[in-house]
Amino acid sequence: MWEILDTCLELSKARDYVEQAGLRDLLDDIEAPMTLLAPTNDAFEQLEQSPGGSELLADDEQLRDLMERHILQGRVRSGELFADEELETFGGDVLAVDLENETIEDATVEAPDLEEGNGVVHAIDLVLLP
Repeated sequence: MWEILDTCLELSKARDYVEQAGLRDLLDDIEAPMTLLAPTNDAFEQLEQSPGGSELLADDEQLRDLMERHILQGRVRSGELFADEELETFGGDVLAVDLENETIEDATVEAPDLEEGNGVVHAIDLVLLP
């Protein structure tokens, strides 16, 4: 999965923040299938420019918690993302899923089912704040 983050320019900020949060090894572990809801660069730029956004992203503990909200255990393809009204994250949070509008916490999946290695990446248009 790391290769997707490493080669997709529109997900370069997601790659950088995953690495800063210390989660690269988790997403690169072939024995641990994972799914990443990866905010696009535009999504991260919106957060960076919002009040308190830069501080949140600069705090290692808060950043790790934030990025864990974007990781689902197992390979979850787009058809499965919208099968239930909730998704449990790797960090233990529960994300609300709008089945009718096909959004996750108001985020829209812009590029679904990017598969490589141990997992699936779905590019989303918002950072999933707690």
